[in-house]
Order: sequence, then structure tokens, then C-alpha cells
Amino acid sequence: MVINVLAHRGMSTKEFRENGLFRTRIEHYRHKPRATVTLGIDQADTTKAFDSAHWVEGEWQYEEIMERVLAGDRGQPRGMTMLRGAKKPGRNDSCPCGSGRKYKRCCIGVMTFRRNDRSGDSDSS
Repeated sequence: MVINVLAHRGMSTKEFRENGLFRTRIEHYRHKPRATVTLGIDQADTTKAFDSAHWVEGEWQYEEIMERVLAGDRGQPRGMTMLRGAKKPGRNDSCPCGSGRKYKRCCIGVMTFRRNDRSGDSDSS
């Protein structure tokens, strides 16, 4: 099973839910599990824990359109917020995107790391 957690601040509910379903389908196709679930969090709405949940299940089947979507998705910039004291992955570590490949062979050119310390400073690289 693949579990995704997506968070946003400022997107419309409709746009966020469509984006969440799309991401659920991409990750389901990419990882080939029996089931994939995505939990959506609206960071601006503190009255509820989750804004949305998406569930996709079924056996993997090759889809040409999903292959094209994945090819385009791999080239998109990626951002990751790091916890205080966490280290960035080394070139030979597993890629944080979950592809199973080494970081140097996957997202090293498109991954940006941000550090959210209490002072509000951010560290990008």
C-alpha cells in the first residue's frame, strides 16, 4: 500500500481535491501496489484534520498515457521541508521521492530542500 499526504494553503477546495486524486493515480501507477490512499490537509482550516481522502486500488496495467504523465512528472521541480537537525540525502542514498533509485540518478537536479526552524529561516539548496 502507498500512503500519500498532501498539504496546501490557499488552493480552492475543488482544485486541491482534483490535484489529490491525480497524485493518487500517479503514485498508484508508479509504485504498482494493490492500493493507494492520499490524505489531503488544508493548512488554513484548523477545524478539521483532513480536507479530503482518495483511495485507488486494483492490479497494475500498463497505460501509455500514464507513462507520458510520469515522464513529465519526473522533470518537475521538487521541494521538501526538512525537520530541524535532519540531514540532506547524500548522492548515494535512496532518493527521497520514493523511486527506489539512488538520489544522484533520480532527483538530484530537481530537488530543493527547505528547513523550517523556529526562527523562520529557510535553507535552500
